[in-house]
Amino acid sequence: MSLQSNISIERGDILQPTRLGNALNNGNQPGKPLDGRSLTGTAYIWGGGSGNISTLAAGDFGGDNKQEDTRLTGNFNLSYDIAPSLKAIASVGYNRLSTDYRTVEKIIQWTDYAGTFKEAFPTRSSYQRGDKTETNFTTNGYLEYSKVLNTAHSIKAVAGVQYERFTSHLIGSKKMVNTSV
Repeated sequence: MSLQSNISIERGDILQPTRLGNALNNGNQPGKPLDGRSLTGTAYIWGGGSGNISTLAAGDFGGDNKQEDTRLTGNFNLSYDIAPSLKAIASVGYNRLSTDYRTVEKIIQWTDYAGTFKEAFPTRSSYQRGDKTETNFTTNGYLEYSKVLNTAHSIKAVAGVQYERFTSHLIGSKKMVNTSV
């Protein structure tokens, strides 16, 4: 008889700017300060419109996405020799992923380089929180027959069953705070 097992637990924390898309998709125009701030330290916009925002300021002032992941994985394999040519094999696997995420989106007050207010966007702030759990369970069992005849021929046959179950649950809420500037 042989028993093999593997159990692992992983934990991950991710933090990234809510406005990461703005930060990655905007080009830097000549003359725009690279640190994304005006002379007064506020978020800088070159001219007007979201295409002219400072990419670094969008990341610094726009809020954060926080995500915490926990994964539990376990696998067990049992093998038993019933007879010299007949073996029974069974395995069980379990995987659970739990994710807690929180998103804060903030209104950014954009100013010109001197620090004079130009515009505010997005036009609202929001907070979103969610929890997602995914569970996967698998099991199988089979018989394996293996026979060698006169060292020139071999016969193998396998018969068995398998069961799988996957579940996913998502719980989330979003709160919008309308703010006019």
